[in-house]
This record gives sequence, C-alpha cells and structure tokens, in this order.
Amino acid sequence: MWTVALKKTFVVAAIILLGSLGADRSRADDPERPLRVRVSPTMAHAPADLFIYVSVARRAENRLLRVTAESEDFFRSSDTQLDGEYSARVMVVRFRELPPGGYEIKAELMASGGRTTDVAKRTVEVF
Repeated sequence: MWTVALKKTFVVAAIILLGSLGADRSRADDPERPLRVRVSPTMAHAPADLFIYVSVARRAENRLLRVTAESEDFFRSSDTQLDGEYSARVMVVRFRELPPGGYEIKAELMASGGRTTDVAKRTVEVF
C-alpha cells in the first residue's frame, strides 16, 4: 500500500529524473557556450526564494542580461546592464517569494540594438 509520503517521494524523484534528461541541459552546461545558468533550489515550497547564477563569457558585444521566471500565473524579470568584455563573469539574481507553479527560468544575453545572442533555460517547481 502506497502512503502519501511515499507517493510524494516518488513524484519528486520523477521530477528530478525528468529534469536531468532535458535536451537543452547538456548544451546549457557546455563550457564553450557564452551563457550558462544554474538555479538553486530546483524544487521549493512557496513562497520560494530562487537564486539564479548566470555565467557570461566576456565578449565586446554583450550589453544586457535579462533573467526571467515565468509560470502559468506569474512572471518576474530582472535586467542587468553589461559592459562588454569588462563585465563580471558571474551574475546572481534573486527572485523572492515566488508563488506555487512550474517555472521556466530563462537567461537571455543581448548585444547592442537588443539582438539576442544566446539563451539558456532551466525549469523549477515551487510547491
């Protein structure tokens, strides 16, 4: 007989396994890629504070880093101005008190004129 705790543990394990099998994960973790993103925690209880760590390759065309958290019912974003090759290599963005939902965390690197040069994504579940 399945207990409630055992069912929840099974669901959490399945979510972790499915998240680790994502196709864009291997590409996002590629050290040669100009943009990489990591989210902590990947699962949390609401209201959740998420820390998004974004690694950006130093390049002259880098002008803006946009980080978004989007679920079916909620959206939050943060823009950070970049100074090309003189920018910090790692940016940390904190989104506070996110309500329950499945979130797509997206980091978008932009050049001058607003042209997107790279995008990295992760998924997070807030219960």
